[in-house]
This record gives sequence, C-alpha cells and structure tokens, in this order.
Amino acid sequence: MKHAAVLGAGAWGTALAKVLTDKGERVTLFTRRPELPRQIAETRVNERYLPGVELSGDLEVTTDLGQALAEATLIVLAVPSHALREVVGEAHRTWPVDSPIVSASGATASHDSARNARTRCVLTELSVANPMRRPFSALQSEMPGATMNR
Repeated sequence: MKHAAVLGAGAWGTALAKVLTDKGERVTLFTRRPELPRQIAETRVNERYLPGVELSGDLEVTTDLGQALAEATLIVLAVPSHALREVVGEAHRTWPVDSPIVSASGATASHDSARNARTRCVLTELSVANPMRRPFSALQSEMPGATMNR
C-alpha cells in the first residue's frame, strides 16, 4: 500500500486526501491548526474548509510534519502558495528523497502568474537543494495526463 502525505488541510488538501483514502491509499493529512486532528477524529468532517463531506476513518490527521512525512511514498503540497516556502523549508529535511512531489499549491488562472511563479521558484529551489529528487519530467511517464503549469 502506498502512503501519501498531504501537506495542507484546507478545502483542496482535504479533498485530495479524501480522494486518495477513498481509493484505498494510506494518507496522512498535515495541518497547522492544533484543534483539527481531534475534530476530524471525532466528527470525520473538516467543518471549516469542507463542511458536510464525510472523511474516511482511515485518514490520519496530524500537526507533526515529521509524522506526516514518515514513510511517505508520495508528497502532495496543498498549502497556499504564500505558505509554501515556510512549509517546504521545514519539511525538506525529513521527507523521503525518492518520493515524488505533486504541487497542488497556487492558482492556475493566468491573472495569478505571480503566485504561479512563486510556486515554481520554491519547487526549483527544492530541486537544486536536493539533486536526488526526480524531476517532474521523469514523473510524467508514471502519471499519464500530468502537466506542469507554465
């Protein structure tokens, strides 16, 4: 079984975590909100960002970034683009070097090109800082239909 670490528990990160757990993947959702792990464990819903959507009892939610990344075979960055540099700065020391990274941060609208450029810049810095990380082009063959926002 694969293990996905979804970093960011807003609406988008929670929705991506739900899709992955519904497909049978092991998922750990990382949040900075200290009350969220207990709230989701009790209600199985992220009331603030995805109200009314029931989450799997198998979804793990944590505020511990190291725990979220432990044994991850896939890392999904779903934090807002303005927080991306901070989260990546904390996470890059502990995440598995062979795990592909999927960036779900930032907007895709052309009017938000500054945000897209900032996201690309952080991911480029990550690649330079960790040359063992596989480039996106190497992952495209593993993920048919994957594209990189330019």
